[in-house]
Parts: sequence; structure tokens; C-alpha cells
Amino acid sequence: MRSRQRNIAEAAGTPRTLVKGQKIFSEGQAANFFYKVATGVVRTYTILEDGRRQITGFHLEGDILGLEAGSQHRFSASGLCDVTVIAFKRTDLNLLLATDAAFRAEILSSLMTSLELAQNQVLLMGRKTAREKVAQFLLDLAHRASKSKTPNLPMRRSDIADFLGMSRETACRALTQLTCDGVIEVNGHI
Repeated sequence: MRSRQRNIAEAAGTPRTLVKGQKIFSEGQAANFFYKVATGVVRTYTILEDGRRQITGFHLEGDILGLEAGSQHRFSASGLCDVTVIAFKRTDLNLLLATDAAFRAEILSSLMTSLELAQNQVLLMGRKTAREKVAQFLLDLAHRASKSKTPNLPMRRSDIADFLGMSRETACRALTQLTCDGVIEVNGHI
């Protein structure tokens, strides 16, 4: 019975493969679909009125994104590398939740993780130094990556800066300090 139920959720999703930088969805677009990251890393972001980009999250393999409270996407999403996402129709959500206990648990876990990440972001943006913010960000992301079995984190310094709300120069200085102190090792992707 469980495999039959799991096949219902798997059959409801449509895989989409996108190249690095290609948008999965755009801010203001109708939120007719939500997505599960199958491979790769996805960033969600908005462009502020003055043209600056604010990254709102990094989504790793297994993460669910684009599940909105309203009828439109609040942010845009694109891959930091080539990605595969599974698209689910929003109209199928109630049926999937009712027929697939494992999928229901996945959705609940994803929503709880999203809430925790938002709360951590508030704490991170508080009264920490740039070096402390970058270190905590990298530690949190490494922990998430190990749980999702994401081997590489293909983000650049500008992605880190735009997530932490700091200039690229400040993020670069903090990364350099952490590298010189032997706290982190940079492999050229950043």
C-alpha cells in the first residue's frame, strides 16, 4: 500500500531540468506550481527598487520551494548551477497530502525548516560582525548540505553578500579573514 501511495505523489510531479541561471519562476508570477529540488542548488531572491538583489534563501536537494500563502510568487528562483526540480500543481496539493503520508511529512518538514531558517536569518542579521555572519552562514549551510547530501555549494561571494545584506567587499574580507585564520578552506567556487 505504501509504495502505491508513494507512486501517486511521484506520478503527480513533473521533472524540469534547467541550466545555470535559468529562472524556475519569477516574482509576481501566478503560483500555480511548487517545486522540490531533485539535483543542484536553487536561490530565491528579489530585486529591490534601487536595483540591488536580496537573496532570500538557498534551496538544496530535497528542499521544497514556491509553496506560497498567496496566489503569486513573492520571490524569483533560479539555479546556481544546472538543476532539476520536480514541479507539482498547487491544485494537487490537498490530494497529495491526503493520499501520501510520506509526502505529507516531507511538506510539513519543509515548512518547519523554512520557518527555522527564517528565524535563524533574523538572528544572523542582528548584532554580529561581518566575520561572525559569514562564519555562521557557512556553518549552517554546511550542516544543511551534509543532511541533503549536496556535495558542492556553487555559490559565489556575491551570493553570500546578497544573502547576508552586506557589500561584496565586506563579504570578501570576511572570507579572506576566515581563510587566513584556517577556519575555512576555499576551493575556488566562491
